[in-house]
Amino acid sequence: MHHVMVRGWRRGTLFHSDEDRAAYVERVGEVLEWGGAVCYAWAVMPNHVHLVLLRGATPLAKVMQRINTWLASYVKRRRRVRSGVLDGRYKSLVVDSDAYLAELVRYVHLNPVKAGLVAADDLDDHPWTGHAALMGHAAPRLVDVDTVLGHFGATVGAARQALERWMADGVANGCAPDLVARLEGKRPPPDAAPADRRVLGAPAFVADVLKKADDTDRERARLQADGWTVERLVAACVELTGADADEVHGGRRRRPASRTRALVSWLALEKLGATAASVAPVVGVTPVAVAKAALAGAEIAKAYGVRTLDDLPAPTSKPPADPRKPV
Repeated sequence: MHHVMVRGWRRGTLFHSDEDRAAYVERVGEVLEWGGAVCYAWAVMPNHVHLVLLRGATPLAKVMQRINTWLASYVKRRRRVRSGVLDGRYKSLVVDSDAYLAELVRYVHLNPVKAGLVAADDLDDHPWTGHAALMGHAAPRLVDVDTVLGHFGATVGAARQALERWMADGVANGCAPDLVARLEGKRPPPDAAPADRRVLGAPAFVADVLKKADDTDRERARLQADGWTVERLVAACVELTGADADEVHGGRRRRPASRTRALVSWLALEKLGATAASVAPVVGVTPVAVAKAALAGAEIAKAYGVRTLDDLPAPTSKPPADPRKPV
């Protein structure tokens, strides 16, 4: 289970109206259905969003990439903004659902109360968190009502009474200190290992999550040690697809170049761990365009039988020099 937070650039406002918030919630629902992800809690605040998600077959990074690409485009179009919209991609904490689901539901759904946007007594009817649906005051939007209520009681009535008491206790006494410290970036306990700050849960849960993350980190380190860069990736993908290298680097929209650019974008983000901002100048488009292209890149890679960078042909031509570096 992941707690995900998305912030506006320099804490700027993302949602100016109920129309903005409704459009965002609708889009998130579409993407979660597409990615097979489940939502246990959510809150849309003026300048940030909280989501508690259980990922499905689609990696969380792809799900959030699709949501954030839409959000950035929406805000730019509606507000005629040309500068940055989001503060990075998103922040994510892996959390043990058995130990912390109830705590996370409370923390996220009390956000508007803590911020002074709504009174605690009015939270049951507040439309911009998942709490109203849990209490039966609104149609379910995003939140998996049955699963969440199942953590609070054997019947719907008993679960809602227990949830009501749980939320009231959170208003009076606050949420779990260790959870709040992690989510709000406060100083972790002195005995916490640096890597542990990515994960919250029982020791066995943390160890299992970190092992999987370390495997990914080791693979990316191996690829970098083998000399893989975004520039080399472009050269190898051009060799595979037969596209014109200059058109790929120059941002041309002709089909061979755009498909190759999508393949490069997906491989760079997923396999090399590169950022959209670092890929963009190499392929001649914006970071938002890289993120959009990467969404199509997975299917293109599958069509070419590319699962890892080791499946790519060796480039026959030397990759061009990075235009950002002095000669």
